[in-house]
Amino acid sequence: MSERISVNTLLRDVDSGKLYRVLWLSHDSSTAYVFNITDMEMPITASCEELQTGTESGALVVEKTDPYVAAVFEDTLTGKEKEIRDKVWAFIGPIAEREPAIFIKKERGRILTEAVNKTGKKLFTFHRYLKIYWKYGKTKNAFIPKYENCGGPGKQRKAGEIKRGRPSKYGSTNINVDESTLAIFEKAIRKHYLNRKEHTLQYAYDMMIAEHYANYVVQPDGKNIEHWFVKAKARSWKIDISYDPRNMNAIYVRNSDGSVETCWLSNWQDKYVGKTLDEILFLHEAEKAVQHKNRPKEMASKADLSATINGVIAEAEEMARQTAVPKTKSERTKSIHDNRRNEKAANRQEEAFSIGTGRPETIESPKAQNGSEAIISPVLAMIKQQLEERLNDK
Repeated sequence: MSERISVNTLLRDVDSGKLYRVLWLSHDSSTAYVFNITDMEMPITASCEELQTGTESGALVVEKTDPYVAAVFEDTLTGKEKEIRDKVWAFIGPIAEREPAIFIKKERGRILTEAVNKTGKKLFTFHRYLKIYWKYGKTKNAFIPKYENCGGPGKQRKAGEIKRGRPSKYGSTNINVDESTLAIFEKAIRKHYLNRKEHTLQYAYDMMIAEHYANYVVQPDGKNIEHWFVKAKARSWKIDISYDPRNMNAIYVRNSDGSVETCWLSNWQDKYVGKTLDEILFLHEAEKAVQHKNRPKEMASKADLSATINGVIAEAEEMARQTAVPKTKSERTKSIHDNRRNEKAANRQEEAFSIGTGRPETIESPKAQNGSEAIISPVLAMIKQQLEERLNDK
């Protein structure tokens, strides 16, 4: 089965050896723009179907690692590095983000001509910075001085005793990511994320900690998880929004046809009602600090719960095997008619309708939506998943 192509996927042409980065995919996944990193040429258009066919036939190979994208933590940057990066991004960012127009030769010429006239900078300068942006994964951190040296491009650094990267923000102890840790990451992604159950990356992370690190005092840093999990994320696209930072009760989505849609806070988000953007950001940081402090205890509890669940299920299965008595055909079919009659009676109640004034739609809390299908806690989700896996294995 070929890998799914997404934005920032690296493709290597087997015949020529050239490396390409996917910069953009249309919403219907029919058209793509790719950038030739080897020759540093301007982006070209390609059919998504052709790219997918190329990976399936072996003519194109999806690179497993990205030597041009490195994890950069804001706390580790010097004031000068931030200043240089932000200065470049201030004039190239608004241009680079005009996708897909910036990939089209005629449109790009018009956009850059306007930028040259407005800023007085040379056309070559814009071309150079755009290519750097595309080469290094479409991140503004590409403009940090010597960004290509961050993380050792093309190489996986050998993990030693000393923890790499910035110190923990919350004073906890973390570990380096070595080959064995990466193997655990990949296993967790395949088992808990890349499946049809549509679990979140956070769920995959929680399950990985519960299964592999719950009994450890030292655990992988969440930033490492985010960096190594990023390749598993599905493609997304941007939307234009407006909001009043003085009152975040609603945001306004600007559609391409010029219309505006208002999105209100849900009932279960009432803790944000009447707050400013700064107050909400402060609240988020406070919640993160509390969650980070309690995470080891939470993970240990989940691990204990998982072990308890497995023990209970195993014990129940053993008891069932010991007490099971084979039934005759008549015994197995004895209650079928009663069950069908009860089911029809229940369906008549559920399918009945009345004519009258409809109830206005309201946005209820996740706990109240869809009855049994409501959003459940990670603990109950873990119980539900383990039970389903046991049943599917039968």
